[in-house]
Amino acid sequence: MYQNLRILPAVIMIPLFVSACQTSSGTKTADTDYTRIDSIAVFNETVVGKKLEYKTDHVVTISPNGTWRGDWGGDVIHGGWKWVDGAFCRTINTGKSEDCQQFELSNNRDSLRVIRNRGSGMRFNYRILN
Repeated sequence: MYQNLRILPAVIMIPLFVSACQTSSGTKTADTDYTRIDSIAVFNETVVGKKLEYKTDHVVTISPNGTWRGDWGGDVIHGGWKWVDGAFCRTINTGKSEDCQQFELSNNRDSLRVIRNRGSGMRFNYRILN
């Protein structure tokens, strides 16, 4: 019985190694349910022009002209955006400074995980409505 316990770490590490070696059109994240969007072409195809819902009363749309707009719990919010070094960098009309966000697309392509501060900040999810 104790001999089997010695191989347990190897059995656990093999699937982790295999998943780390996979390739895709984006960069795989530690959570294999999502793939990082790391090019403007993929961002334009999967995010721009879509309605993105955070909770039921928070919806935003990112436009191809470098602006975005939304209804955030009854308040209209808007701002500008640009793609910088693999991140969605946006300003907001509330006077807050620019925030560059990492976007990750779910494998079933129905939701986005967003990580603020270039992937090191708070995480939240949008549901893609269209």
